[in-house]
Amino acid sequence: LKTLLPLQTRMLVAVREYQQGDFPAAAAIMREVINASPGFVQAYDHLGYMYHQQKQNRQAVAVLEQGLEKNPGNILLQTRLGIILALNGDWQRAIPILERCVALEDFDPDKFHYLGIAYYRGGEIDKALGSYARALEIDPKNALLLSHAGGARLARFARDGGQADLKLAEEHFLEALKIDPALLSAGNGLGIVYSRGNRLDEALAAWRRTLVVKPDFAPALLLSLIHISEPTR
Repeated sequence: LKTLLPLQTRMLVAVREYQQGDFPAAAAIMREVINASPGFVQAYDHLGYMYHQQKQNRQAVAVLEQGLEKNPGNILLQTRLGIILALNGDWQRAIPILERCVALEDFDPDKFHYLGIAYYRGGEIDKALGSYARALEIDPKNALLLSHAGGARLARFARDGGQADLKLAEEHFLEALKIDPALLSAGNGLGIVYSRGNRLDEALAAWRRTLVVKPDFAPALLLSLIHISEPTR
């Protein structure tokens, strides 16, 4: 423990440097910590997260894979790797990693949330909804999670035409907007729900609210035109 204390201090210095906007200094310090103690998994986790935040996902994945080589099976590093892969669209790799993680720890909503994202991006909508549902059992007031669940419900409605999915999508988006009125994906999704239900005035009102929050959010306006022009089920 005494041996790790100086390294923990250095890691905290790196985190502070990063928070102050000096990513190169933070990354260099974190590399020093890793080189000094390859078993210090938190350093790999922090560095991987920093690279991801800097949109350097290849480096993020490489750091986390290096950490797992030195610390096989570590769930913290597996989770971070799975999440970054899911967000980066590499669902083929993300799914088995996150499936292992939720099998080991079934109480963490983030694991189920990002497994749902990976399933969704892989076209497995039913599995995505199952993962989102489990995440919502644990964390029912997560606005982004509610919005993603609403999006999956919309996708299944588009596939199957089930009115129950359309109703639940509306409920998810409304609840998400109660928690975070500025959540663009929820506002845009709600407009799509209304347009699909032939509630065009409500759809336009939802999109207008979205554009008030972010006037340059052009996709919302574009989707309004697309979905109003398309025939509804």
